[in-house]
Amino acid sequence: MLNPPQGTFSPKLYLARHEREIRAAIGSANLTGGLIANVESVAVLSGPGDAEPLRALWELAESWWSDEAAVDWSGGEIAAAPEVLDQTLLASIRQALATRPVVPTLTDGRPNCVREITPDGVWVETQRSRRLGRPAQRVPAWMIQVAWEWLTTHGTLSNQYLLSDDGLNVKRSSFVCALLAGLPSVRVVSRRPIELALVP
Repeated sequence: MLNPPQGTFSPKLYLARHEREIRAAIGSANLTGGLIANVESVAVLSGPGDAEPLRALWELAESWWSDEAAVDWSGGEIAAAPEVLDQTLLASIRQALATRPVVPTLTDGRPNCVREITPDGVWVETQRSRRLGRPAQRVPAWMIQVAWEWLTTHGTLSNQYLLSDDGLNVKRSSFVCALLAGLPSVRVVSRRPIELALVP
């Protein structure tokens, strides 16, 4: 970490190197939900490491690392905040499932039985997991939260984008879409392929 005394140090420069190639991302996005759910501006440069702009960026980053004010950091030294659902979203989900805690998938109507709703996720039992004698599995809060943030920011959300490695990379996308579809502020635009929209 580098926090010089003369003011806030908040550049957004991400660098990666593979063999001789360097890739740099420069922009406004923090390395948090800002890279996924917010509207941000990022320029990406890619090329050989000896290309002048990339070499200069690499040297700049190295100067930050070697600054005498820089402090080594590891994730174990600073406790990460738990990934929990926003309180308003958590309350909406609880209210939507209060009388009928079953979430049918949008494409085929298969039931997902919600066994518990906690700040850190939604515990779900499927027909298959019940048949195999497995306990309810948690769909982590971050999967639901990032989908909700994208939907409320952009107005629409597709299952394809939610699932894609190039999108939000949520592997429980069918359940998450079905869960959000049950909220009063969300409508289903299409079931095949799944697409949701925020109610104006």
